[in-house]
Amino acid sequence: MSIGLQILRGACLALAFIWLVAVGGHEARADDKAAAVAKAKQLIEITGMTQVADQLLHANMQQLYGVLVGLNPDRGAAIQRLLNEHLVPEFRKRMPEFVTVTSELYARHFTAAELDEIIGFYQTPVGRKAIEKLPVIAQEAIVVGRAWGDKMAREVMKDLMPKLQEQGLKTPEI
Repeated sequence: MSIGLQILRGACLALAFIWLVAVGGHEARADDKAAAVAKAKQLIEITGMTQVADQLLHANMQQLYGVLVGLNPDRGAAIQRLLNEHLVPEFRKRMPEFVTVTSELYARHFTAAELDEIIGFYQTPVGRKAIEKLPVIAQEAIVVGRAWGDKMAREVMKDLMPKLQEQGLKTPEI
């Protein structure tokens, strides 16, 4: 067999191998992704992530309530009723979308085997404690984060206000 023919044969074999790996890999990756998505959904369930999301909804709802009451001071009860009747049920109805999207994010970053290990951690005593404490920490973080953000914004705005005014821009009261 001539050198040219050997090179051509080797190139064909290499291309066939690459094609096989690429095509086979796509199927394996699709299977792996499906398995990872399923594991991620299990992780979301085990960790109570939907309950944390529900807490965040209520924190954001309180902020929205405050804004709406600020614009409609005498309508607090009606605003609260409307939020409870419309926002909360719609959020809960769409929670499966959140679980799906979040599961796909996990599957993008972790294999099914890695997610098994993470799930295994959450089934240990310290993992269960983390699950138990996560909602409390999230709630506290919202309060602390809001206070920190308000303080930081006041401090930054105090320095920024003169610069804005020098440019002839209107500024809010702080």
